[in-house]
Amino acid sequence: MFGLPEAEIAKARADFAVMPTAPERLAIHPDNVRAVRMLEAMRTQWSWLALSTMTQAKAIRVGMKYETLDSTAARMGLGVVTGDDFARLQVLESAALAAWSEAAA
Repeated sequence: MFGLPEAEIAKARADFAVMPTAPERLAIHPDNVRAVRMLEAMRTQWSWLALSTMTQAKAIRVGMKYETLDSTAARMGLGVVTGDDFARLQVLESAALAAWSEAAA
C-alpha cells in the first residue's frame, strides 16, 4: 500500500484497533461552549502543509483558515464572532495542533 512495508501496515492496523474512544459526553465549562461550537463548525477549515522527499510524504495541519470564521459561524447559527470567542478559539486551535504534533511523534 503506497510502498509501505507489510510490517508497517500491520503495525498501523494494530495501533488503530486500540485507539482510545472519546467519552459519550464531554464536560465543557459554560464560558467555553461557543468556542467549542466554533471549533466544531470549523472542523474542515484547516490549512495544511505538504512535505515530501524522494522516499516519504506527509501532510501536517498548520492552523485554521480564519478568513472563513465569520461566514462559517453565521451559517452554523453561532452569530457574530466576538474578540472573546476568537481568543478562546485560538486556545483550542493551539491545543489541537499540539495534540496532533504529539500524536505524530
